[in-house]
Amino acid sequence: PDIVLSFLINSNVISLLSKKIFNLKSPLLTGARNRIVNEIGTLPFPILYEFILKKIYLYSDRYIAVTDDEAVEAASVFKIPQKNIVLIYNGVDIEYVRNKSLEKFSMDQKFKNKNSFNIIHLGRLTYVKNQSLLIKAISKLNLKKEINLFLLGEGENFNKLKKLSLKLDVEDKVTFLGWHENPYPYIKQCDLLVLTSFWEGFPNVLLEGMALGLPIISTKSSKAVDLIIDDQKCGFLIENDLDSLVNAIQILVNDQELYRKMSYHSFEKVNEFSSETMLNNFKTTLQEVYLRKA
Repeated sequence: PDIVLSFLINSNVISLLSKKIFNLKSPLLTGARNRIVNEIGTLPFPILYEFILKKIYLYSDRYIAVTDDEAVEAASVFKIPQKNIVLIYNGVDIEYVRNKSLEKFSMDQKFKNKNSFNIIHLGRLTYVKNQSLLIKAISKLNLKKEINLFLLGEGENFNKLKKLSLKLDVEDKVTFLGWHENPYPYIKQCDLLVLTSFWEGFPNVLLEGMALGLPIISTKSSKAVDLIIDDQKCGFLIENDLDSLVNAIQILVNDQELYRKMSYHSFEKVNEFSSETMLNNFKTTLQEVYLRKA
């Protein structure tokens, strides 16, 4: 091949070892799509993975990072030369998201109540995504308006989260939607998108919500999140604690003027993260590596 692209840890290990062992000449571009240490932590034998990657990541002709955090870590921890690290933010196909949001879908009865305030979270039901914090926040809200929470996704924490909603007596306010190939009609029916993760790479789900005009509340899970939502403009960037989340939700529910401003800023700012911009950056990087090889 003229160029080899490899993303995610296991693929990178195989590609980098193959390049070294077989003395392959094709330029190799790698990336973890998240902070490398965080990704390693989800794998068996993380210490072994870290040891191996510290030895072989320097064989990457280019390392493509999606966040500033990842770029810094790649250089400082994994000793990838700074000149070989390229920062390319994720992008979203804005028109595709907006068009797909208009498709018919199985509408939950709660969506039909125009006087309710609907909150959505998208992502796997896992420890890292920390949906339990959001369910606890719903139980603490003291608002006149009816609040509904929709969790779109599947995962190993489903039963645990279901039991938590029952324990906190909010099972009538929390709906588990499961996984849907087209999530955009569900996002469009909601008023607010919340991300409660302990850590993230570059969360595309925020861009998808913003493309549909939703304000965002997110925990400080990466520098990319701060870059995307521009705290106080497109939403709130909060500490990962219950009081901060409850307070942020209550402000947006009660202050309609602020809500409208944040919705408008979300709709506009997402244009900075278009798929076209991302693809142009990839194209430039690939051309540069290919011409250097030639």
